[in-house]
Amino acid sequence: MNTQPGLDPLGDYGGLTLTHRPQQDSPAVDAANPACPTPATDQRGEPRPQEGDSDGTGRCDTGSFELGPPEDERGCDIRGTRGDDPLVGTAADEVICGLGGDDTIIGGGEDELRGNNGEDRLDSRAGVRGNDTIKGGEGRDRCRADKRDERRSC
Repeated sequence: MNTQPGLDPLGDYGGLTLTHRPQQDSPAVDAANPACPTPATDQRGEPRPQEGDSDGTGRCDTGSFELGPPEDERGCDIRGTRGDDPLVGTAADEVICGLGGDDTIIGGGEDELRGNNGEDRLDSRAGVRGNDTIKGGEGRDRCRADKRDERRSC
């Protein structure tokens, strides 16, 4: 097997010793036994398991470093997959995140709608008017918003 490990250089990524941090596309991410062997934390003290590969199932990573979700997925209340997803918010205030593919994201309350990669359709007009934030991300996105909504990358 001749697979690249997808690791960052040995460095100080937290904890008492130097580590090789897995990159988001590393085969080590979410690749350990589903039972998630002990210990319950990685060598830096971070909890295990964490959702690291955006497939909706958190499994432990192999090695001493547990990779968390990518920066653009942190704080998401409703999260899509890497495919094309319809994501619809509720009346609550939420952060709704498309992760890849061509997503349709419709807000419901005072929401933050995050596209990401792909040609996304983001619509905040179904929720509370004038209090939403829309972030299209990379790709050719179509955004529908009220005049008072904040638009970024749309």
